[in-house]
Amino acid sequence: MTAAFMRRTLSQETSARALITRMPPVRLIPLGGLGEVGMNALVVESAETRLLIDCGLMFPHAESALGVDVVIPDLKYLDERGGPTAVVLTHAHEDHIGALPYLLARHPHVPVYGTRFTLGVVKHRLAEFGLSPDFREIAPRERFQIGTTTVEALRVCHSTPDAVGLCIETPEGRLLHTGDFKLDLTPVDGERTDLRRFAELGTNGTAALLSDSTNAERGGSSISERAVAESFLRLFPQLSGRIIVAAFASNIHRVQSALTAAAACGRKAVVLGRSMQENVRLATDLGLLKYPSDLLVDPETLEFFKPHELVILTTGAQGEPRSGLFRMAHGEHKLVELGRGDTVILSSRAIPGNEIAVAGLCDELARIGVDLLEDRAGVGPFHATGHACQDEQRLLLSLVQPANFVPIHGEHRMLVAHARTAVGQGVARERCFVIEDGDVLELTNGAITKAPGRAPVGRIYLDGRHGDPDGASEITLRDRALLADAGLVLVVLAIDRKTGTLLRSPEIIGRGVSEDAALFATARANAETALASLPEDSRTDVRAVQEAVRAAVRRAFPKDQDRKRPMVLPLVVEL
Repeated sequence: MTAAFMRRTLSQETSARALITRMPPVRLIPLGGLGEVGMNALVVESAETRLLIDCGLMFPHAESALGVDVVIPDLKYLDERGGPTAVVLTHAHEDHIGALPYLLARHPHVPVYGTRFTLGVVKHRLAEFGLSPDFREIAPRERFQIGTTTVEALRVCHSTPDAVGLCIETPEGRLLHTGDFKLDLTPVDGERTDLRRFAELGTNGTAALLSDSTNAERGGSSISERAVAESFLRLFPQLSGRIIVAAFASNIHRVQSALTAAAACGRKAVVLGRSMQENVRLATDLGLLKYPSDLLVDPETLEFFKPHELVILTTGAQGEPRSGLFRMAHGEHKLVELGRGDTVILSSRAIPGNEIAVAGLCDELARIGVDLLEDRAGVGPFHATGHACQDEQRLLLSLVQPANFVPIHGEHRMLVAHARTAVGQGVARERCFVIEDGDVLELTNGAITKAPGRAPVGRIYLDGRHGDPDGASEITLRDRALLADAGLVLVVLAIDRKTGTLLRSPEIIGRGVSEDAALFATARANAETALASLPEDSRTDVRAVQEAVRAAVRRAFPKDQDRKRPMVLPLVVEL
């Protein structure tokens, strides 16, 4: 071998190594879902491939987002890069699919991957927006290619059918993403989390496990959905009036439990609420729900059945104002009038922030005399969580044995608790990455580091799901909060265009403020005095008039510990 050949060979090897070194790392970028419950959206970026895992929304706390119906993640990071290469959905819950319409309105040709039931629910939602994207159905243990990554769907058990986790093979290492999951050994549909496949992938080496943290603070294990089914079977025969089961529309397993119990005690079942009716119809068509062909009856025929012959399934266990149970509780439902002898079962746990609404619903139900059953000690169980608790999280960690761990899906304290569990299972503390929306992790040759800087993230507040896609601004929300807290005073002034002379006494209109006539008289006098005190050359300056009157009128309303001065809006009419 000549010296020249050896030099040339070494030079080529050095160039190849340099090329490998210059390959960009795989980047993990949460745009939502880390630091809050809901709004899940995670980008896995590899070279020119941008894989978006889920695209969900969040329901706001009423006191902090007045007039806002839903909150979605700001996806400007993807917009600036031309959109995602593909979207992969883990399951059909709103906090994982609800923001899709707003993404696809801007990037309509992006393929959307999901299981049968998930895509069925998504198709119905998107049809309301006039969208029909490129849907691609996937199945557990099926592998598919998205740009530079290979993805495999992994069966997981959750509180909605056809949920999956994901194995993502990137150029820099393997990622396992659990989606939302639990380890139910006796699920009503027989579909357990595929622990064997998780273990196989862990044995072959996993660079990082990204795992659901929703119940990371709860010790032990979650109860099986089978326990709820058995509670229904025991309880239903003991009740004499109508049975109303309120649950999430997407919880097809809970619907199955209720239908099975209804059939066992000879009752007919009726499904109320558009979203629940659509999901039951879809699950039935896909063979995910099984019940006698004559069990379900048309809601319009309810009047022909006696109370002890019926089980009613409806939405509204969270106290949602437009839900079926809410309208029943307030006597506004056109088909069902609840009363003494009827039993309402709240078959869900109150979502954080909904406690006040649920308490108000329970009060209304108590007023009309129904028997109310909630999930509490000694009663039930009537609800089973869809998320793994600490013992289940430990088992998955022990099977996968990841080199790195990233807790996902949860508020910060939940992420911290899950990281603590991972350390207890042998993951090095420095290999656990507790991050929030906008933080960036880089994966290079199986090792993860936190990148400097942050990706642009934020929240978009929507007034109605079909409202302005740009949402309400933070300023708008602050103004709404101020109006709710302090009220509004409108001051109408008619002035001479040439001299600025007040042509008639100011008209003052108050909303959400004291109705004390003396206060309004003082406010009117203050406005007149403020206008008269202005220099002559300022009286025809509309802006100067507005500022002077605004300050003067606000002073008429007292400020104390319990109430702020109202917002004052002067309206100047020049004649």
